[in-house]
Amino acid sequence: MANSKAIRGFITGLSIGVVVGILIAPDKGQLTRKKIVDKSKDLTDLVKDSVFDFIDKLQKGVDKEINETQQITPKMSGDV
Repeated sequence: MANSKAIRGFITGLSIGVVVGILIAPDKGQLTRKKIVDKSKDLTDLVKDSVFDFIDKLQKGVDKEINETQQITPKMSGDV
């Protein structure tokens, strides 16, 4: 849960920083819009990578728990 909040905070801060930096830069409107689009694509890729990494870690944790549960269950049923 803490990792999720940290990732969201990082992405939010990064987004705000990129937008402010682009808007302050002394470029023409068309160039500024192109920069915003390019940075948005980069940010989207970063978010996708972060989400996929999180899902992979979550899936590994679930698989581990299932495996451990399957190993414990037969032992418990034999004790009855």
